[in-house]
Amino acid sequence: MESVCLTPDFTKAFPLEGRKSLDTEVKSATIKQIRKLMMRNKSKEKKIERFLEGKIPLDNKEFELKDVILYLISKKLIDEIKVVVGYFYYYEDLFHLFELAEKNRVKMKIIMGNKTSKTTINLLKRKNEEPIPFSELLEKGSIQFKFPKKNSDLKIHSKYYILKKDKRIKYAFVGSCNFSRTGLEEEYETMVLAPEGTWKKLEKIFEE
Repeated sequence: MESVCLTPDFTKAFPLEGRKSLDTEVKSATIKQIRKLMMRNKSKEKKIERFLEGKIPLDNKEFELKDVILYLISKKLIDEIKVVVGYFYYYEDLFHLFELAEKNRVKMKIIMGNKTSKTTINLLKRKNEEPIPFSELLEKGSIQFKFPKKNSDLKIHSKYYILKKDKRIKYAFVGSCNFSRTGLEEEYETMVLAPEGTWKKLEKIFEE
């Protein structure tokens, strides 16, 4: 009787004598995919670095705002993020970003407009202007949200991100990206590095 080997990657059995060539082909294909992915990631990192130097704008096509934030957190280049956006919508992939921020002790403060989804409202447990824990995972206070009162005349439409390290502003981005799936990674948006001379003024507006 012919011996067979079942693998989780294929739906049918292959003779043992054919496994060696098959494994070689699979391994070769996997290595090519890994190399291609590494080259793509390296190219993306270079573009992110050029964006952080103020040489190119961000458009969520070649690289996304979420990529930039994850890059800065993972490289330990920041320890605080302050965000002002018209819209914040929670979506599942944000969990990874918030988890990575907490793991690397990066504090996040987000000022958002008072229009959002029911899912986000339920997660935030809105309490007027008081900082609110985002979820049980984030109740340590490393991530906080603030927003106008329901009947407030204040309408937030700004979109800017302040990123700090050791209490000093390292970067500030301004543009059209809300803190949502469409703003962080899906839709065509524009963000640029703000002139350094405006950074403290942007933070002052944030604190007001």
